[in-house]
This record gives sequence, C-alpha cells and structure tokens, in this order.
Amino acid sequence: MTTIYRLVLEFQPFPVISPLVLGFPEDALTGTITLRVDNAVTYEFSEIMTVKWDYRELVAWFTRNREALIEERLPAFIGWRTSIFESMQQFYRDDDALDAQDDEAFEYRTRHQLNFGLRGLEVAPTYLGRGPNGWEVSGERNGKPFVYRIDLPGFLERFREARAA
Repeated sequence: MTTIYRLVLEFQPFPVISPLVLGFPEDALTGTITLRVDNAVTYEFSEIMTVKWDYRELVAWFTRNREALIEERLPAFIGWRTSIFESMQQFYRDDDALDAQDDEAFEYRTRHQLNFGLRGLEVAPTYLGRGPNGWEVSGERNGKPFVYRIDLPGFLERFREARAA
C-alpha cells in the first residue's frame, strides 16, 4: 500500500515591509512561502521548497491550473519513468523531439511545473500532477530526486474555498 501524503502550503507575511519596496505591486502579499509534505500518521515532514515571494501570485497559478493539475496526464510521447519530474528530465535529455512535441511539453510544464507559479525566481523544477500511480509532487532537492504521492484535489480545494470566501 502506497502512503498518500498531505501537501501543505504555509505563508508567513513579511512584517512592516511594503511590497513596493521589494519590487512587487502594492496589492502583493509578500512573505515566506513553504511547501512541504506531511504524513499525519507519523508526523514526518519533508520540505519541498521555501521561497520569499508573492503568495497571491502562487495561489492564482494553483487556481488557474486546478483542472489540469488534477486531470491532465503527461503527453503520450513522453515516456514514463519513476515520476513526472524524471519523465520530463529524460524527455529533454533525449533531445530528439519534433517541434510540435517540444511545444506541447512546454505547455504541459506551464500548467504543472511549480516554477511557472513563481515567475522570476530560480527554483529547482518541481511538478504537481497525475501520474500512472496517482497524484504526485516530484522534483529534485539538494541534487536528489524525490516523488511523493499526494492528495492533490484536497490540497487544491483549499484555494477554491479561499476564493469563495
């Protein structure tokens, strides 16, 4: 039986620093954003990333890509490896794709690679989406690949509720 982890996004706003001073729009919600997986049974935590950025920008990306994150699978021409991250890495290493396949792979990345929700930051490629074994978050941290099975619909529901409030 595969463990399904809970994905957690935490936000700590910057105290008394205007977003304008940091180069963000006045309505930005700037602070420290941490994404981690949490196994409620064993209380193990694994940090995926910590960045200082505009929280609203990242939430907008999750909201905009919700359906694709939950439903869309890797394009058929991308061979499956152990994770979405490993599959995409191998696709780009092979370097024998047609232009149309490169375009489709890039479009997939815009909807599934967390980096696109953090435009302007340099962070290690991290993917959210649906693989053959269920929903996952996968990428590389400190030079080591990782993959966690997650409750992605449950995670994204948080942003639907926030928008409705």
